Amino acid sequence: MQTKADILLNSTKAYERMLCKEYFITVGKNQQLKSYKLVFTEYEYQHLFGLHKLKDRPNIVRASSKKNFNKILSGDLDCDSIVTSEFYNNIESRVENIGDIENYIDSFNEIYDWDKVKARSDIVGNRMIPNRSIKNDMDMIYIFFNDGGTDSAELKIGDIIIGEFNIEIPVSFIVEPDKDYTANLVRPAMVLYKEKHDKSTQTRTVLLDKLSM
Repeated sequence: MQTKADILLNSTKAYERMLCKEYFITVGKNQQLKSYKLVFTEYEYQHLFGLHKLKDRPNIVRASSKKNFNKILSGDLDCDSIVTSEFYNNIESRVENIGDIENYIDSFNEIYDWDKVKARSDIVGNRMIPNRSIKNDMDMIYIFFNDGGTDSAELKIGDIIIGEFNIEIPVSFIVEPDKDYTANLVRPAMVLYKEKHDKSTQTRTVLLDKLSM
C-alpha cells in the first residue's frame, strides 16, 4: 500500500512528465474557432500542488516552486517532512489527483473563460477546465490557467490551417466535492480538436478531431 509520501513523489513524477508535453486545442463557440496551446513548467508546481498552504513548513513555503520541485525529485527534500505537516490534509486530495493530470488533460471536452467575480471566487486565472475525478467520482476537478502570450506555430487540420495559439499555463488545481465552479459562468466553448505533442519522443497524437469530419 502506498504511503502519503509515496503518493506525493509519484504525483510529482507525473507532473514532471507533463513538462515534455504540449497540447494544441481548438474550440468552437457561436460559430467561431479559437485555439490554445497548453504548456507545463516547474514554476507552477508549488501552487498546483498546494505546498504554499503548509504554514508550518516555512522553508517549503518560502522556497521557489522550481527548487521544491527539483529537490523532491532528487530526494534532497524528504516527502515525509511534507506529508506530516498539520495542514497537509487540506491538499492531500489534490496531490492524489494530480497523479492523473495527463488523463484529465487528455479527456476534457470543454473550456471556460474564467470570471472570478461571477463565480464568487478568489482564484485568479483566465481559463478553466472541469473534469470528473478518477479517484472519487463524487468529486470534480477544476484546472485553472493563465494566459502566457501567443504562439505562431502552424497546425493544419484537414483543409483548416491554424497559425496562432493562445498559450495557457496551469496555475491552480482544485478538487471539489460540493462547489460547482462552472455555476454563473458564461457557456463554455466545446473542444473540437485536440493534439498532444511529446517533445521527449517527438511524437504527435490526435486525441480528438471533429473538424475533419
